Amino acid sequence: MSAVRLLPDPSRRLTVLYIGALSTVALLTILGQVLVQFMLHRQETDSRVINVAGRQRMLSQRLAKTALQAAAAVEPASRAAHLAELVEVAALWEASHVGLRHGDTVLLLPGSNSPRVQALFAVLEQPYRAMRDAAASLASTLDAGGDAAEAPWIAQIAGNERAFLMGMDAVVSAYEEEARARVRRLSGMELALMFSTLTILILEGIVIFRPAAEHIRGAFARQAASEAQSTRLAGELQTILDSAPALIWYQDREGALIRINSTASALIGKPPRALLSNPMARWFPDDMAAIRKEDKAVWQTGTPMLNAQYRMETATGGRRWLNVSKTPYCGEEGTPEGVIVIAEDITERVHLERRLRDLRLDEQRRVGHDLHDSLGQVLTGVTFLSRGLENRLKLAAPLEAERAAEIGALVRNAVKQVRAMAQGIRPIEPGPEGLVRGLEALAAQTTALGRVSCSFESGSMPVHLDDDVAEQLYRIAQEAVGNALRHSGSPAVHIAMSADRGPLRLSIEDWGTGIPPMLFTEGTGSIEEGRGLGLRIMQHRAQLAAGRLRIYPQSPQGTVVECEVRLEEKPERARTEEQ
Repeated sequence: MSAVRLLPDPSRRLTVLYIGALSTVALLTILGQVLVQFMLHRQETDSRVINVAGRQRMLSQRLAKTALQAAAAVEPASRAAHLAELVEVAALWEASHVGLRHGDTVLLLPGSNSPRVQALFAVLEQPYRAMRDAAASLASTLDAGGDAAEAPWIAQIAGNERAFLMGMDAVVSAYEEEARARVRRLSGMELALMFSTLTILILEGIVIFRPAAEHIRGAFARQAASEAQSTRLAGELQTILDSAPALIWYQDREGALIRINSTASALIGKPPRALLSNPMARWFPDDMAAIRKEDKAVWQTGTPMLNAQYRMETATGGRRWLNVSKTPYCGEEGTPEGVIVIAEDITERVHLERRLRDLRLDEQRRVGHDLHDSLGQVLTGVTFLSRGLENRLKLAAPLEAERAAEIGALVRNAVKQVRAMAQGIRPIEPGPEGLVRGLEALAAQTTALGRVSCSFESGSMPVHLDDDVAEQLYRIAQEAVGNALRHSGSPAVHIAMSADRGPLRLSIEDWGTGIPPMLFTEGTGSIEEGRGLGLRIMQHRAQLAAGRLRIYPQSPQGTVVECEVRLEEKPERARTEEQ
């Protein structure tokens, strides 16, 4: 049985060749860079050496000039100045000469001279030593106060200056020739490296890139077909979104708009391209902070948020009420990428609800007025008549007097029931003061039951408060206190209301067992759909008051029910008529 010969994988062979070619090119490039950097460093050193060598000529001339000036000076101050300059020039001249010949870390001179330069420095040694020793002797004589005008040191300096200058000229010329020679060698090596690199690149194109080009061309064709299909699917998705009557948009984690349907853009009053990449929360100025917090909670927890009501401000200045639901969407790796928002324009429904609520309030006022002022007054009159009849019959007919007393008791009980019915129809008086007094009475009545201690705290209140908003807040507090009494087992309940920082905020806190987590969404405080009838009623009342209801766990235990209402809202009747 013959062995089967496996064909090599073309992509693997191309990969090996490509890596080999790239490695060779990289090696040649690194080698070229090393040579260039080395030669640049040498060139920098050569320039510094040539500059210092050229400066030696100037320093030797300055040394001779300063020596003559110091020797010829008559005034002590002038002599001292020239002497100091002579000492300074001599020290710098000597340091530069030693650095050029042997190297110096301060002047950054290498000192690695060629044999030719070393021979030239050997020729310079005799005039250099003669000038150095003469300058030192002249400085010592002048420093001691002696007369150096006729001393031989001036002649010694002047006599050796020409020889030193000619020698330094030869040294500078040698340095320049050696530097140019190194540059020529570098140029030749660079050309060799360049031709080697070009040869490898040409071979790489023939052996590697030409076979790979066909594969890449096919990949591009497949990618183009995939992009065309993606474009078609995106168009179909946009068509589906645009045909939906609901408002739909996608936004990323930062709240910036990714996609929006025509229904939503038309309601805002701007084309989609003007809205993309901008934060959608800007169109909800009253709830901007709450929306951003809820969006973050949705994509972080992966839990949808359903049926929240927001008020949108359009580009033309109009305002629309939206019923909003949010759900997270994930990318290809399954990580949350943002939020999909589906909203319904419920402005007309809100207007109708407000109008029906106004009619209901009017009917309640009328029924309460009739019960209290009409039927209540009639029953009160019957009470007085029955009491008078009872008094007249006590002596003449005691049995009938007892019957009259029973009638009076029944009538008085009926009066109490009528007043209770009127109070139930309208539990609080109109205005902010009525709400405060109603909550005070609720706390007092709860405490009087003897089961828990209920306290009430009130901060600053608005001057004007819609009567229906006040009633809805009272009903929310009433329901929350009732829930605490029935379910929490808390020893105390605290009611607080204030408008110190803008919106009117009502909170009811207890320290009991806490609300079950299944009843509300952690992070958003929103109530799960279909959970807790009393909680849903409170949420509906908050929506009727154009407010937001939140429920949070209390630390370390207990529950907080909080309702926040914007105070800039106009009274419901006036706003409904305006819209």
